[in-house]
Amino acid sequence: MNEIQGVWVPQLGRKRVERRWVKELNEKNHPVKQIVPNIEVIHDRFTIEVSRGCTRGCRFCQAGYIYRPVRERSIQEIIDIASEGLQFTGWDELSLLSFSLSDHT
Repeated sequence: MNEIQGVWVPQLGRKRVERRWVKELNEKNHPVKQIVPNIEVIHDRFTIEVSRGCTRGCRFCQAGYIYRPVRERSIQEIIDIASEGLQFTGWDELSLLSFSLSDHT
């Protein structure tokens, strides 16, 4: 695992880890064939990451700084992922995931 970019294994001694991040969310890199458990779960729905990062820049929020820059999926991309994901998983509900969903442009 130590050879994988962005993964750190303390016992193997690599001192520096290069940051790995997705530059563009609209490049069809969302997993639509998610694992569906065969037991009852609380959040039994397909989840779509709508955006990554946050536009607010609050000084107290670590995530707002770690996940910079803000990246969003287009509305059409969200619709396409939703259609595919619901088809492959068999779920009839979906959840939109974002730090601040109401800030989506």
